[in-house]
Amino acid sequence: MALPVLREAMHVYRLTVIKASVGSFPSVTLMIVAAFVLATMLPATA
Repeated sequence: MALPVLREAMHVYRLTVIKASVGSFPSVTLMIVAAFVLATMLPATA
């Protein structure tokens, strides 16, 4: 059950990365924070 949720999270994250690279520079900081959150959440679900 955790796998589809993780796949959806990765899809949203990928869209956020694309938007951040196209958008303004402060969103890069938000992207890094999101990466850290994802890194801490990944071992918990796996």
